[in-house]
Amino acid sequence: MSVDTPGSQSSLHRANLERVLRAVRMAGSLTQAEIARSTGLSAATVSNIVRELKDAGTVVVTPTSSGGRRARSVSLSADAGIVVGVDFGHSHLRVAVGNLAHRVLAEESEPIDTDASADQGFGRAELLVHRLLEQTGFRSEKVIGVGLGVPGPIDGETGALGSTAILPGWTGISPGQELSSRLGMPVYVDNDANLGALGELVWGPGGDCPTWPTSRWPAVSAPVW
Repeated sequence: MSVDTPGSQSSLHRANLERVLRAVRMAGSLTQAEIARSTGLSAATVSNIVRELKDAGTVVVTPTSSGGRRARSVSLSADAGIVVGVDFGHSHLRVAVGNLAHRVLAEESEPIDTDASADQGFGRAELLVHRLLEQTGFRSEKVIGVGLGVPGPIDGETGALGSTAILPGWTGISPGQELSSRLGMPVYVDNDANLGALGELVWGPGGDCPTWPTSRWPAVSAPVW
């Protein structure tokens, strides 16, 4: 039996494969030339990895053009999974379901009282998530992660919500753990301001993403799926 040691061909290949997947996931869609530039990998390496991922059904490759020249656009397959975004704001709750190509499949929001208890808030979020999944025709098993934004500081060690004037009755709870236990899905939580800042980092200050609002991208506080 071969041993996969650091620096071995198999570990290098896996690392390169993960770099390509990460680049596509972050951008939603890239040409192979763009993947090579963003990862630093050679065009030949990218071509081989894209072919492997396409054969495995992980990515979809479609003809496109770049700079007036023919190119191949790479995006994640719809079968690769979906993600959910949950945003608690000053007076609203917004939930969105999207795919890994950054396309919003369904979104819904409703007002929420600042005096609402955590149990009420997460109960509403749970209902909205399941309703949107039903609308889009996806089973919960297809969800690879939920991004949760809350209007308050999150303790990095305990995951507990710190003092917040917006939802004062929520101080001390662990939002990620609470929502995860309700949904049976992995939940990644962060302060909404941090998520908005990361959205600007990805798309630029004031940048517009036509398919997913920058401040509500659900992957931001999670490992890059």
